[in-house]
Amino acid sequence: MEKVDLVVVGGGIAGSAIAGRMAAAGASVLVLEQTEQFVDRVRGEYIAAWGVRELIALGLWDVVRSVEHSNVFTRFVGFEEQIPEDVAIATMRDFTVIVPDVPGAFGVSHPGLSEALLAHAALSGATVVRGTSSVSVDRERTPTVHWNVGDQGFGIAARLVVAADGRASTVRRACGLSLNETEATRLLAGMLVAGTDDWPRDVACHGVEGEIEYIWFPQAAGLTRVYVGWRIDQPSRFAGAERQRKLLDSIRLDCTSWSSAIADGTPAGPCSWFPMTDSWLDQPVQDGIVFAGDAAGWSNPLIGQGLSVAMRDAHVLTDALLADDRWCRDGLQAYTDERSERMRRLRLTMDVNSLIYDFGPGAAERRARIRATMEADPTLAASRATTVAGPWAFPAEAFTDEAFATIAAC
Repeated sequence: MEKVDLVVVGGGIAGSAIAGRMAAAGASVLVLEQTEQFVDRVRGEYIAAWGVRELIALGLWDVVRSVEHSNVFTRFVGFEEQIPEDVAIATMRDFTVIVPDVPGAFGVSHPGLSEALLAHAALSGATVVRGTSSVSVDRERTPTVHWNVGDQGFGIAARLVVAADGRASTVRRACGLSLNETEATRLLAGMLVAGTDDWPRDVACHGVEGEIEYIWFPQAAGLTRVYVGWRIDQPSRFAGAERQRKLLDSIRLDCTSWSSAIADGTPAGPCSWFPMTDSWLDQPVQDGIVFAGDAAGWSNPLIGQGLSVAMRDAHVLTDALLADDRWCRDGLQAYTDERSERMRRLRLTMDVNSLIYDFGPGAAERRARIRATMEADPTLAASRATTVAGPWAFPAEAFTDEAFATIAAC
């Protein structure tokens, strides 16, 4: 049977980034991708400033910058009921100050980015097969991967299999592995909105008003990816045929006149909503298989770290593969350890952000107390800035249970 160095199951963001770097380094790489064309799945259209740093380190900046409608933004504004609009505008955060070695954060089409990275992997030397189904991995001795294209079956041996086949990973289920997952307390709806040219293209927005949390990231050509979060006990809030209009109406905010630039826009894609959770795999490295991207667990989309996590996975994993040619559990322990602590820090960051962007009775006053506490203690403020600067930008004491308890007691 034919043999390759690496079979990557899943040609999305993480899988393609891994395949491209390893192929460029001389490894024989086969990528198996289920879809013939990537589609808008609503999530994953923001790359934090620290994720942009990972892109640059992987040599992928020009690739992602070539995606149609991609957009760099350098500032962030948070409009809320207890903050006057002029104060919110005057105190915008500058991403390039927080992370000075990158051009900013990034808004990008998820399907467009997926296509660009998969094409780059092919140009780097990887063999790409699309339209695959029934993928399975036999791990006895040398891992062997089997798959179908239509009615025809194929198989190939590999030194190592990278499972990057998404949240519902077929490979993970076949291995009998279960994700740890937090309990969802919020739902998040998202939609691409056109005709938002009046919103400044260099400014992202995240805030709270009433019973909703709102987030939007501008892309080029007047497009903006909009998200709205709300309590999970109201599942029908954006249900029905009018869900797109309901979402836009919900962000016509009282706390800022700027919101009309988004609310007056036109739906440009599907409107879908999901429960918001964190998840993680205790051991992303198994005998003959390593898991990456969402297949290894994801960060809660409410803090927008998914694409940055995927790029970090690709960076750390390929560094480990290139540093130790044994490609075994021991050789990949650095990836296991780094990912475990990284995702733990992001879970704590999510817990802090759930307090900062809470809603309901007394929430506005509590948010003000939390802000004051953070302003007085840079260590406590670090867990909030992590969403921009990344989980390794701050000391370990910023991510302790004691630090979180101090914030939660405000």
